[in-house]
Amino acid sequence: MQLGRSKRRCRKNSFIRGNWGGAREGAGRTPLSEYEKKKGCKIYITKNVKEDIIKYGIGNNFSDKSVDLILEGINSRKKNN
Repeated sequence: MQLGRSKRRCRKNSFIRGNWGGAREGAGRTPLSEYEKKKGCKIYITKNVKEDIIKYGIGNNFSDKSVDLILEGINSRKKNN
């Protein structure tokens, strides 16, 4: 299915502007700053550690639970120093 000429133009213009969303000004999501964006990270853990993260972490998914536990550990160490 081929898009009509006007739809292609709108998509092209939205990419040129650098904003995701519609052709209207201010449409779409507000871009996050570089410090607010989440970055991917790959770590290797044992099965037991993974099970503990799932059991003790707070969050909706494994990533959220992992971040929760990591931040708790970091904050605990900061307090001790």
